Amino acid sequence: GFAQAIFEDAERLGLPVPKDVVPITTKDYPTPARRPANSVLDCRRIAETYGITQPDWRIGVRHALATLTKEK
Repeated sequence: GFAQAIFEDAERLGLPVPKDVVPITTKDYPTPARRPANSVLDCRRIAETYGITQPDWRIGVRHALATLTKEK
């Protein structure tokens, strides 16, 4: 889903993207490091203590792609 979101946003910005993205699970991605099945960061405590909330990750993807397109 993460890669698909990146490619969809990149395509909207007119960047070249692969035609097909085939989703795979973390388990199916070969890497020397063992990866947790679920590595979602729990930010409840910082939100409760300091009122800091994290934006949706898609906003970060859009910001990063916009920054990359400005650098061209």
